[in-house]
Amino acid sequence: MTELSTRTSKNGWKHILPDEDYVFLYSELAAYVEKRLIGDSTRKTHDKDGQRLPEFDQQFCQICDDVEEILENIINKESDR
Repeated sequence: MTELSTRTSKNGWKHILPDEDYVFLYSELAAYVEKRLIGDSTRKTHDKDGQRLPEFDQQFCQICDDVEEILENIINKESDR
């Protein structure tokens, strides 16, 4: 795990989200980051059905891990309580 974010919320409290909302949030943020990094070249990273090509799966998983690491500083999943 890299140290992407060392900040915590201003008051030191972490917000609690249901697990499914937490996963939705970090995966949506990761998709946004991926699109910003790659641009609108979805034809190169996704197949004709919109599925991510295998060679880009690892990159997307790393982006998800990085986003989750940042979120862990301010958000807890319900299951982590």
